[in-house]
Amino acid sequence: MATAQREVTIAAPPSKVWSLLGDVTTWERWNPRVKNGRMLDGEEFFPGATFQFLYDGKPEVGTITLVERLKALSWRFGNVSSAVRLQADGESTRASASAEVSGFMANLRKSRSEQEAAGIVETCLDGLKKAAEG
Repeated sequence: MATAQREVTIAAPPSKVWSLLGDVTTWERWNPRVKNGRMLDGEEFFPGATFQFLYDGKPEVGTITLVERLKALSWRFGNVSSAVRLQADGESTRASASAEVSGFMANLRKSRSEQEAAGIVETCLDGLKKAAEG
């Protein structure tokens, strides 16, 4: 298993950051690795809800594992688990993201899996920051 975690401050309130994070159809606005996101169970995130998207051009189905509106979202697809937490900091938001890449191949190729986890976190936070501040 390989993990990565990082935190950034975003010059926007949590409500603006959540408007990007809390709807899979908006993910492609801030994450260049994601395209064509859509919910398979209703229109809103809830624990256990599934969604479909292209990740690096490959079709994936993800499952929401935690939703705390305006505060936290976590999901899993394939061998990747990701989470984002938001905390108000005056007029800004402290956003922390984590990613875990698991499975046999992740253990076999730990260095590559660590790079993948770090890349997921970096793409997520940098993209959210740019989109929310833009």
